[in-house]
Amino acid sequence: IDGGRLTAISSLGAGGWHFRNLILRGSGAEANNAHGMSLVGDQPGGNVLVDNVEISGFGQRGIHIDADSLLDGVTIINCHLHDNAIGLWVGPTDRRQRSIHNLAVLDNRVERSGKRFSGENFPGGYGIRIGGVAGGRVAGNIVRDSGIDTRSPGHAGLSVNCSSEFLIERNIVSGTRVVAPGGAEAGGDGQGLSCNGLADSVLRYNYIHDNGGAGIE
Repeated sequence: IDGGRLTAISSLGAGGWHFRNLILRGSGAEANNAHGMSLVGDQPGGNVLVDNVEISGFGQRGIHIDADSLLDGVTIINCHLHDNAIGLWVGPTDRRQRSIHNLAVLDNRVERSGKRFSGENFPGGYGIRIGGVAGGRVAGNIVRDSGIDTRSPGHAGLSVNCSSEFLIERNIVSGTRVVAPGGAEAGGDGQGLSCNGLADSVLRYNYIHDNGGAGIE
């Protein structure tokens, strides 16, 4: 699916979305200013699956999942998200809502997330960013070179913030950048793994190396 300068797939509803074996392409993170896949739950629902999907060239989020009401059961597995401003973003606008429950992010590859000019207060450069989610597992993901050429506010390779009851294990996170090529200061912290506001959770067997900021914050 060629999204060009627009979003390739956009859905508003109660969940029940299953997407498998797709390739979504945008016109490039600098030219495109949209998501690759945007799934927004505006009423209670669940049962969301994104499996074996490749997404590249989008100037906002490769995959964007949000919910105004309870969205219970979300799985992103075996996807390749690369050369987007942000790879994967899951969570409600107001992270205090905890409106997304039971999230699984498994065995994905996320590479080269970033954008030279992301606009004011747009945090380009995250590989995987999860916030405001109750219960989940993040495992077996490879996240590399996040924050590439990014001059916007803070970013990390893997971020699970303002959430609870997570198992984060067997992920490899490397190459998150603090300074953009050419020496220009990027706008972010460059952590490998950011866990601000994460409660009642377990981190184990992750390999976090060669990041510009802290390994784990």
